[in-house]
Amino acid sequence: TDDPAWEAAYVDRMTRLVRRDRNHPSILMWSLGNESDMGRNFEAMAAAARALDPTRLIHYEGDDETRVADVYSTMYTRMPKLLEIAHREGKPHILCEYAHAMGNGPGGLAEFQAVIEGHPRLQGAFVWEWIDHGLRRRDAEGAEWFEYGGRYGDEPNNSNFCCDGLLFPDRRPSPGLLEYKKVIEPIAAGFLLESPGEVLLELRNKQDFASLEGCEIRWRLHAEGETLAEGLAPLPALGPGERAAFSLGDAAFGAAEASDRLLDLDFALSEDRLWAARGHVVATAQFALPEPAKKEADKPVRPRAATGSASGVGLSVDRRSVVVTAGGSVFRFGRLSGRLLSWVRDGRLLVESGPALSFWRAPIDNDMYVIKDWREKYFLHLVQERSRAFTWREGPEGVTLESEIIAAPPTQGWRFECRARYAIDDRGGFSLVLEGDPLGFDKAAPAMLPKIGVELVLPGSLAAAKWDGLGPGEAYSDSRRAQRRGLWEAAVGDLHTPYVKPQENGNRYGVTALSLRDAGGFGLGICSGRAIEFTAHDYPREALEGAAHDREIERDGKTHLCLDYAQNGLGSNSCGQDQLPQHKLTPRSFRLEFEFAPLAAGERFLGPARPAGYAVSIRGPK
Repeated sequence: TDDPAWEAAYVDRMTRLVRRDRNHPSILMWSLGNESDMGRNFEAMAAAARALDPTRLIHYEGDDETRVADVYSTMYTRMPKLLEIAHREGKPHILCEYAHAMGNGPGGLAEFQAVIEGHPRLQGAFVWEWIDHGLRRRDAEGAEWFEYGGRYGDEPNNSNFCCDGLLFPDRRPSPGLLEYKKVIEPIAAGFLLESPGEVLLELRNKQDFASLEGCEIRWRLHAEGETLAEGLAPLPALGPGERAAFSLGDAAFGAAEASDRLLDLDFALSEDRLWAARGHVVATAQFALPEPAKKEADKPVRPRAATGSASGVGLSVDRRSVVVTAGGSVFRFGRLSGRLLSWVRDGRLLVESGPALSFWRAPIDNDMYVIKDWREKYFLHLVQERSRAFTWREGPEGVTLESEIIAAPPTQGWRFECRARYAIDDRGGFSLVLEGDPLGFDKAAPAMLPKIGVELVLPGSLAAAKWDGLGPGEAYSDSRRAQRRGLWEAAVGDLHTPYVKPQENGNRYGVTALSLRDAGGFGLGICSGRAIEFTAHDYPREALEGAAHDREIERDGKTHLCLDYAQNGLGSNSCGQDQLPQHKLTPRSFRLEFEFAPLAAGERFLGPARPAGYAVSIRGPK
């Protein structure tokens, strides 16, 4: 780089590049190279490029002092340093690499984009990278999968570090690409007001050169899964950077008395373009419309956890178990564990085991720098649950069971002290309040947890999921902008995301209610007193940790359901920013409130007519 003997070779490479590509209008800048320090030969390259093409900018990340580069460029810059750069005087800055898109991730894209758009010096960023570099393989039966380093007996290797793109190897979009599209979308919309028969929005064209001519807005008003009204309107031809108020017109928004109304907006092309067909969606938005005014008597009141009577509720105790019968349900609790061992409804198994406390998830690629400590220093994957006291009593409203629980890994000086309270009445369902407090958390304890929640094992026949929350795709605290609130349905098998190397996946965020049913409609309904996260898979968590490829995940014929107070964020710390502080799950006190209801075939749930006594009027995340 700084050796005169190499100058001719350096300059020759640059001049051949410019002569080959200078007539391509897509070229914005010439790059002198990558990760090769700085020296006189780069100065000669820049001079040669400018002589051949004086109109384009010169980029080189290794030119820290921007001696020849026209832009100041850094890679994988953490947020504090990026903010420092944003407030300093100097040449325009770009992140020539950021958001390492390896496995489940990247997280934090929205926060980085907000900083970039909010500071004039910051001119943008380039995601590393576009596509996973998995190699297609096929067995004798025709099954396909994608290989990565080390799977051919190759040593040394970088394992799956080549699978770090926004597309899977077969060009299918990853959840990360959908999130990135949402974060950089070219149209911003804000809600101004709703008046009778009209909704007024503020629209902004975020593009620097193009107008919004040739775009239209497709809208849908819905509540609790039912469409109340929908329509289409042309967009005003806002010029670059312009904003304006926009009315959806005198459309009949209908059902003004409906609560929890959501307005979905799709900004789509109204004509074919060279790069996309008419109808292609370029931006989206969703607004929760203000609640209509109601009389005090009309306001929904959330019922108590148990509103039945003790009649029809039976209690029996032996040396090992506490058995409660109610409304066709049989609940069996372990006297030593204080945990629900099984729930049978009308002779059919509904819950095989759980809820059991859980603080572990299958590691993601972005955990690679913390996983060793999590496993070998804090033993988070070995957290054990022990009941210190388990009591039960009959009362006028049914049977209440309470357990005091210690959850801790072996050999450690920190723990969670938890309290669980089950309330069962004659309806044959139950409520659960679970609270926990971290104790002994000091310098010897982890600063970040994989998750806090509970796990249940259900029969594999309960394979049809429906939920009220963000969807339809997977979402995490720092990667959820691409999803919308609503009622969503999917088969449990379709909640799985097939990352090239198996890892935690398929999380659903901001969920207040969900159900799991069999083909005949029999199943389980769950409402939560706060927005939670859930995953449901047809394999246990350990199956992900033990598989090198998606095809190796061992399904066990059961449905494994996780109901989480919170999961840790994703970040992109396989190479880049770790989870931003607001998305780090630090040890903290938590409280979970659930109501579990058995569902008969044909019984509605998660719709306008939830089962009596189990309705929840809790809003999702803002």
